[in-house]
Amino acid sequence: MITVGTLLFIIKALGGAVDDHARHVRLAAITVLPWLFALSVDAARGPARLVRAAGVASLCLFFAVPAVYGTSVLAEKALYRTPRAKALVSREKIRLDLLGDGANAEATYNEIEAIAGGRGTVFYFTAPDLAFRLAHERLIVVHADFLTAEVLQSHTYKGMPPGGVALFLPRQFEINGKRSIIQRSFRDVANWQCVELRHAPQYLLWTSWKP
Repeated sequence: MITVGTLLFIIKALGGAVDDHARHVRLAAITVLPWLFALSVDAARGPARLVRAAGVASLCLFFAVPAVYGTSVLAEKALYRTPRAKALVSREKIRLDLLGDGANAEATYNEIEAIAGGRGTVFYFTAPDLAFRLAHERLIVVHADFLTAEVLQSHTYKGMPPGGVALFLPRQFEINGKRSIIQRSFRDVANWQCVELRHAPQYLLWTSWKP
């Protein structure tokens, strides 16, 4: 674990674009557990009363913490995640967590298809899994969530599709300015209209049809 942590620190210090989330040291941390367990056992057998108490407490934590954590996670999944996750599963059996709280995947795509489906529309999505349902349509998929405004400004799309353009964008793009940047990247498209989606409150559908 020390080696992994040190390497991540060095790479980060040298300017490397490395994700330093804790999950990267989980496997390394597991190798420390046998050493900690043996240390706790030795302490529990020690001659001094405080040392024995500390060893017994450590052994109790060794088993209590995973048990409590596992029970809480199981309860959360059973009582909260499962009912919510069912609404986020599309008919292709893909769970679309990106749709966010309060969304219903099947109803959302039925709504989108009723508005713009089957007419030659070009759809713009910010993730491949969000676009999978409409794979039979004309699609543009860009990881706009992870791209800077400068990178998005470099994108250019010319022409006006016969069925217009529909942008399926997170509501947060209204705040960070990415929505207007994406719209301006369609150089020959104007007169955008916002459609509030009843079954995806965290998203907006922006459309522009050919006159």
